[in-house]
This record gives sequence, C-alpha cells and structure tokens, in this order.
Amino acid sequence: MASKLPSYAQDQLTLVGMMTSQITAAAARYGVSAEAIAGALAQELSDQTTSLKNYGKKAGSTAYAHTFLNGMFLEGMARNPFHPTQGASDSILDWYNADPNAMTVGQDLEKKVRNPLLIDYGPAGMKFQNAIRAVLENPDDPAFAPYAKDLYSVGVALQKGSDQALMASTIGAYLREGVRNYQSNMSVQGDPTTGVNAWKRLDPSTRNALLVQFYKQGPTPTRVLRNAMIAAQNGIPYTPRVGVDGAGATYLANEPAIIQALADGPASFAHRWNAADDRAGLAAYQRSVSSPPSGFIDPAASAGAQGQVDLNPGFPAYLPEHLRYLQEADRVPRTRREDVRVLTRMPTRESDRSVFDSSGGVSVPFVSPEASFPLSPQSDFEGRFGPRPTSAGGVLAGVYQAPQSPPDTANSEDWSAMWRRRTGLP
Repeated sequence: MASKLPSYAQDQLTLVGMMTSQITAAAARYGVSAEAIAGALAQELSDQTTSLKNYGKKAGSTAYAHTFLNGMFLEGMARNPFHPTQGASDSILDWYNADPNAMTVGQDLEKKVRNPLLIDYGPAGMKFQNAIRAVLENPDDPAFAPYAKDLYSVGVALQKGSDQALMASTIGAYLREGVRNYQSNMSVQGDPTTGVNAWKRLDPSTRNALLVQFYKQGPTPTRVLRNAMIAAQNGIPYTPRVGVDGAGATYLANEPAIIQALADGPASFAHRWNAADDRAGLAAYQRSVSSPPSGFIDPAASAGAQGQVDLNPGFPAYLPEHLRYLQEADRVPRTRREDVRVLTRMPTRESDRSVFDSSGGVSVPFVSPEASFPLSPQSDFEGRFGPRPTSAGGVLAGVYQAPQSPPDTANSEDWSAMWRRRTGLP
C-alpha cells in the first residue's frame, strides 16, 4: 500500500509566492511553465526536511560546498592577489572545463565526492555544475549579468539563497534541458519533430510533474532509455510516466497549492510582511537623502549585523487562519438589497406647538425667593418634627439663636471668653 504523499509546507509556498516575478520571467525566457519552476523549488525545499536522512545530506552538502568555496578563494588569493574573487572564478572555471558534461543520475554519491561541482547548493538544491553551464550559455539573461565573469559569487549566492532571480533562472535553464531530454527520448526514428509533437500532446500537469521529476533525478536513467529504444523500434513514441511515489507524484498532489501561491504573488500576506525589510528599497531611500539629519540611525547596520535571513523560517503566526478566511470569504451568501436597512438623514420640520404656548395645564403658584428658605432653620424644623432634645448648656445650645447685637461698650473680651459665651460653655 502506497504511503500518503507529503504536502508542501507553508514556508515553502511562501518563498514561492515571494519569487513570483522572478519565476515568471525565467519561465518566459526558457520556455517552461512557471508551475514547473515553482514546483521544482518547492519539491527541493520539501525533500531537504522530509527525514533526518535528507537533513543530514543537506548538512553534508552545505559543509562540502563551504569547504570547496573557501579553498577556491584561498587559491584565488594566490592566483590573483589584487582580485581574489576573479582568481577563484578562474580556478572554478578550470574545474568545469575539465569535465563540462559531468552529471549525476539519482544519488550518485561517489561521483559527487570526486567532483565538488556536482554538490547541491543552497535552498534550491542546484548543482554548481548546472548553474555554471546556465551562466556561460545564457549571457543575455539579466539574472546572470552580474556573474558573467564571477563564478565564485554564483556559488556563494546559490549557497546563501540571497539572489532569487539567480535561483529562478538556473532552475528554468536546467528544466529547458529536461524538455529537450524528454523530447529526444520521445522521438521516432531520430525525427525530432515527432518528439516535440509527442511532448506537446501531454497535458500541462503531466509535463510539469515530469520536469519536477527530472530536476530531482537528473537525465534519463538507463532503464528508461531501454524502454524508449523499444518504443522507437516499434515505430511509436515513448511516453514517459510519472512515478507513483516520487517527486512528480508529490508535485501533482500539491499542484493546486503551487498555483495558488503563484496567483497570490507579491500581494500575499507573507510577502507584504517580509517587504518591510526590503534592503534594496532602504538603500535607494538612503541614496535619495543627500544630507541625513544629525542623530540619524541607519537601520541597515543592525539588520546587517543579524546575519543571513533564514529562508526556512518557523510557521508564520495566524497565517493559516488568514488563508482559510480568504478561501471561505466567497462562500458566505451575499446580502440581498431588500434585507439591508439604509439609514438616511431626514430634514427637521417646524412645529406649530410649543411647551410655552400650551394651554389647559395646571397653574404653578409663584414663590418669592425670600420664602424659599426659612429665616430660622431650628424653628422650621421644630414646626415640622417637634422640638429636638438637647443637653442643657450643650454645644448645640444657641447655635440657631438670633444674632446678638454688639455691646455698647468697647469690646474688651478675649477670643476665648467670647467663644465660651457664644457656645454656652462655662
């Protein structure tokens, strides 16, 4: 019983969406579909983390690539002290020219150990040999222009995954070789037209799956060549098949996700989030400012100190919920016009009635301000509720008494005697 095919992770699809423009440009230049390029990239990223064994292979390839590039740089310093990267590029070109047709089919670990150019480089898993051939054979590709005479930087950029246009173009150029490989195998009696027509008769999804399969496995294995030869002898074109549990089948299971990632493109949530740290835009802004103010803090300094950006970050927070919301938004039934209550602004109208002009009401007696408050609060209280008992000579005695007239003689009392007399204290 075949095991369930794996699904591409969200961070892998996020990287595909971020590279939509580069993938589309490479697809148009090399005559392959954007889905095939995106699928090859996503499949490579998925395979690198599928198992501990694959992760170990990735770590080994990374270490071997670093060792080779460092060795080439040291050799370049000895070869060209004033331009070590140029000297390193010349040494790398010597490696390539020693066996320009070097290739691997499947794992072929022994051959990779003998030839460091056949090691998979970076997130795209691109063999350095194939990348060098793509740069040398396609000088008109704008993505290869900075590396025309600097093959050392090609290896560094691929290993770091820092140049998305370089990754997309190298994948596109290699998949074009895959198309030619399939068309050659499908031709009858050496007629290339029959192979081209047979390839075009395949449905687009099958062609994409076969190219992803080619990207992972390399040129046609011996057993496939044998089957192609038998088909040619019988006068019929050979029809390649997608493996039931390989890279091609995994791509077919994830093709809708690849199409959606390319459709979202730069407008996707993840790309808007990562675009906030666009170093190219920041550099252009800094060049446009001729005299920055005093105390200006360069954010590129702290961003550069953080090191290389991880192209396989953790699972983005709330991204699955956001994508599910976008998918389910169109399923919500639309609101009918008659079910919507529209609140409009109504103009005020004059009224012929006023509370001041009303008649038939109860007349309210007029009360003068003098009658509003009693002259003697104590008398008013006793008239309502009766006399309030107080202790003789207490503190409350005389509080509500009428004010006394000032004495005729000069006031010779001190303040203590006056307070005791007024409050009734002895």
